[in-house]
Amino acid sequence: MKKTTKKHVYIAGGLLLITWLMTGFAVDDEFSGEFRFFVKHRPALQYYFESPLGMEDMPADYPANKTAAYHTYRNFVLDSHWSSDMEWVAVFLVVLTIAWTGFAALAKKIS
Repeated sequence: MKKTTKKHVYIAGGLLLITWLMTGFAVDDEFSGEFRFFVKHRPALQYYFESPLGMEDMPADYPANKTAAYHTYRNFVLDSHWSSDMEWVAVFLVVLTIAWTGFAALAKKIS
């Protein structure tokens, strides 16, 4: 029973890591109160994406740190993210992770 419990804990940990790296929340750059859950096109530690500019054009004297944040936002949310039709994949991954983590915790508690 201990091997089975360890296996479930490792799988739950792996699912948590994959969910963190491959999903994210994006704030709409036009309507700041709207959030979108999406699947990233590549793994990244950042989970929350917000445009520092909104819908404005980037001025020539924009600070370097905000320029980097804007390009990260464009890369993940506007240009290269997986289609919005794939939101169900992100939701499925989160639900699977939560269910498996609960199952692993229950299996650990029982043994």
